[in-house]
Formats: sequence, structure tokens, C-alpha cells
Amino acid sequence: MNIINVITPYKLNGAWVFDDAERQLDKEPIGIDEMLDKVAGVMPSAVRGFNLAFSATPFPDYQFCLEWVRDESGGHIYRFAGANLQGWITPALLKYFEEPPKQLYIQAQRRAAGR
Repeated sequence: MNIINVITPYKLNGAWVFDDAERQLDKEPIGIDEMLDKVAGVMPSAVRGFNLAFSATPFPDYQFCLEWVRDESGGHIYRFAGANLQGWITPALLKYFEEPPKQLYIQAQRRAAGR
């Protein structure tokens, strides 16, 4: 089964954060700021929020793949496949998965107007 999660990252004090009331997360720092800057860089107004879909398995129209490298400081280091970037992802990842996925497939999309 392919489960696709969606969050809405936005910039707060220069860092990418997100909220998820269902998982009791408020202004949760995501980490991987440099990677998200690249992902969101092509979308106007992305700093005010964009939709980020992610899954442990490939799904139609995913755009990027992050590869797990190691655990670190309670979170997880991932490498941006095909680029010379790696970064730390929040321990909150385990609120979406039982264990850190070996790959994270992601898709970034502009939010609908008015949201």
C-alpha cells in the first residue's frame, strides 16, 4: 500500500517549519532547509507555504527522491538523490512512519489560491 502524506511547509525566522494538528505538531522545524530552498525555489510565494507530498514508495509525478544516510541527534540524515546535498530531518518523521524510510519520494506543489 502506498501512503502519501501532505504537509504545508512555510518559512519562519529563516527556517522551514510546518504544522500538523492531528499529530500535535506546531511550527515544527523540518530540517533540510537547503534542500527545501531548491525544491520551493521555482514557486512564487513558496515561503508563505506550499504543499509537500511525501511517501516511502514512489508515486505518480513525484519529483525528487531523498535517500536515508544515518540517524543523527534524534533525527535522520538524508541525501538529495542526484545532487551533492544532504541534511537533517526532524524526529517528527517518525510520526508518519514506524521507522525512517530508506527513500523519501517527494512532490512540491503550489497551494491553491486563497489558502
